Amino acid sequence: MRTITLQQFEALEWIVDEIEVGEHQLDKFEEPVGLDGDGEPAMTTQYISWLSGTCLLRAKAVPQISYLFDWTAQGGKESLEDAHDFYIDFSEAGDSRLEMEGIELVDDEGSVLPLSEAEQLAYEAANKDVDWEVEVGRQLPEVPMT
Repeated sequence: MRTITLQQFEALEWIVDEIEVGEHQLDKFEEPVGLDGDGEPAMTTQYISWLSGTCLLRAKAVPQISYLFDWTAQGGKESLEDAHDFYIDFSEAGDSRLEMEGIELVDDEGSVLPLSEAEQLAYEAANKDVDWEVEVGRQLPEVPMT
């Protein structure tokens, strides 16, 4: 089995390998915003939009190492345009999985480290070093023409 040190793992460059986008949900609803001149509830139209999917990152120099995670995108407020101005982030309720086919992570002394330690490093790299949100954003729905 091949080994990779913690330092080598931290130095890996990651690329977006695959993105899956789920079904887009868009809701339009009326929300009270106070009272009108007659004392009746004043309503305003609001929009909310969301979808989710997965993103697969792959280590450029070691393609056997990949990191798959769930993401969510949501937008919305006062216009249809707002509903398509998505905020993209890791899914709090989602899963993530690091695959290291035939590779073990080791410390400086050569002791094998748990996969959970490598998963944390992959998560940190995805948050800091990879513009996966930009790649996901390119695949999200745009404001429909009316």
